[in-house]
Amino acid sequence: MTASDPTDADPRSAPRTRGWRGASGGGGDALAGLSGVLRGLSALFWALPLALLAFARHFLAIIPTLYDLVLPTVAAGLALYGLFRMSSYRPGERIWRSSLFRSQMLALLVVGLSPFLFLWSRVPSMDFFARAVALLLVVSLVFLVALLDTLERLAAMMPDDTVRGDASLFRGLTAYVVTVLAGVSVTLYWRIAPGHLSEFLEIPRQPLGLGRQAILLLLILVPVAMAMAVTWKLKEVVLAAMVGRAIAADRDGSLNGTGNRTG
Repeated sequence: MTASDPTDADPRSAPRTRGWRGASGGGGDALAGLSGVLRGLSALFWALPLALLAFARHFLAIIPTLYDLVLPTVAAGLALYGLFRMSSYRPGERIWRSSLFRSQMLALLVVGLSPFLFLWSRVPSMDFFARAVALLLVVSLVFLVALLDTLERLAAMMPDDTVRGDASLFRGLTAYVVTVLAGVSVTLYWRIAPGHLSEFLEIPRQPLGLGRQAILLLLILVPVAMAMAVTWKLKEVVLAAMVGRAIAADRDGSLNGTGNRTG
């Protein structure tokens, strides 16, 4: 028998211990790179609601302004920045790195497709813009599921069992909500059978579409809220670890100084 590479192990199957070094395989200092993780989680926490507000404006019959050209791209770029800030953590964990890379690539696609929201709201009759917006919606939903998977794998390397359980639960719920939303959208599209894709995308913007807007926002708000909850809990765990390490370093420094004076 040959020993398996510890970096190939799934972080979610690692033994649940209280210490950071035993949180997952791969060895090394598990606290290294936590500053980047903390900054990345902070960026994600603020990017998610900003993106929800920026994207929802285009489906609520609000007159588009020049800010609507910038806000979706800025919000998606902030999420992409947060994911790239976490790249320095655990570079040897292959499954963690693979999940993080998928989220980064999906976030990059969202950034590239975001300007089409403004273009479509200005020229809704152009079919190319409508297809780009439809692709943006699909990629955004897939990104939410991928983001929760990345956060779950990050939580698996943390010494907090509660965060692990919440991340796993919320990932499953997010996948379920996104699947339901996608199924309802496809079913509605085939039942209505619009002549153009723009007609289907403009359904929430119709004068009698307030109920549709409320339902749509509620369905989208659920996975966004769950991602924000997991992000906030992970921030607390990482911040507590960094504060604890700083206190331990100060204590060791004071003990070393006392020993040198007595020597």
